[in-house]
Amino acid sequence: MRLSQRDKNKTTFQNGQEIVYPLQGVGVIQSIENRDFQGQQMLYYVIYLE
Repeated sequence: MRLSQRDKNKTTFQNGQEIVYPLQGVGVIQSIENRDFQGQQMLYYVIYLE
């Protein structure tokens, strides 16, 4: 199944939200950024692990 560009940019996560990162533990989303990867814009989550 291919996602449309609109669906790719959707996220249910928000800055400041606590998350559980498998094998790493609990973290907090510090920012959500669009970055270039091999010529395509990708969504990246910057996470602070406690």
